[in-house]
Amino acid sequence: MEFSDYAANDTKVSSDYVSASDGVSLLTIRFQPKNKSAFPPVIFLPGWGSLIDGWQVVLKKMTENFEVYYVETREKSSSQQPKEKPLTIDSLGDDLPYILKPVSYTHLRAHETEADLVC
Repeated sequence: MEFSDYAANDTKVSSDYVSASDGVSLLTIRFQPKNKSAFPPVIFLPGWGSLIDGWQVVLKKMTENFEVYYVETREKSSSQQPKEKPLTIDSLGDDLPYILKPVSYTHLRAHETEADLVC
């Protein structure tokens, strides 16, 4: 799939899979703006069942000035799983350290639960 349609002009777009808990691999799409941002990267975790198409306008605007890591969570068809795994809030939470490992971060905002996660 081509993800440049979800980014501001001149944004570098790449994708890869991140190995998460339970042998699951999650699709991660990295958007790097033309000019390096002075701010920390944004880790974008869409809510359960939401698709990237629903975030296109938001991503285009965010990627003008921020580096964004958009992570497709384990319930999405893009995830790679050795066998069907139960989907729980705990399993999504167990994936976070694997998602965040390659990125330095200081503050996260959880949309679904409206919880602040300060790391």
